Amino acid sequence: DGNLRKSGMMISFKAYVSLSILAALFASVFTLLLVPVISISIFRFSFYSSMLFGVGISLFVGALTIIGFYVYPIYRADNLKRTLDDGLPFTTGYMEILAGAGVPPYRIFRSLAQVDAPLAVSREARIITRDVELFGLDVVSALEAASKRSPSEKFKELLEGFIATAHSGGNLANYLRTRSRQYMKLNRIALRKFSDTLGVLSEF
Repeated sequence: DGNLRKSGMMISFKAYVSLSILAALFASVFTLLLVPVISISIFRFSFYSSMLFGVGISLFVGALTIIGFYVYPIYRADNLKRTLDDGLPFTTGYMEILAGAGVPPYRIFRSLAQVDAPLAVSREARIITRDVELFGLDVVSALEAASKRSPSEKFKELLEGFIATAHSGGNLANYLRTRSRQYMKLNRIALRKFSDTLGVLSEF
């Protein structure tokens, strides 16, 4: 359930489990019908051997389907985490400019939601905006919900710090500026490590 929420997939836990069981059953039944037909018509197996082979393969296919459904949200959450982390330095810089201009917290995220670019943070901002405008949550509750479901620890810390700064009446522009510089520094370190690794591989 946690991985499913972090993956950003718009489906409930019960619905996803039901879908995975249904898909596994369909895959198993289809394999159970197909494999004996192929075994008898092409490989000339006996009926008994073909049925045993079909049952074994169908169980394997069913298990593989369940594993695929289990792993997919983890894969999606990891992709989303990396995308969020990569965009944070630029996102916090954009937010800093808006906060420095006196834009209220909710308007900052609404502006992020309207950015015409394929940014993961824009998608998160759209969900926050939806929670406020459609579901009637206050901006703090919407940000807390976003931090709980985020697969990125950095983005989670950013939101928690944003909430704390807004609550205490602190300077949001200064907070976002500090965060932006910190994320830029971390990105430079990561790029340097990547460059060093490429250098070692090229020498090898």
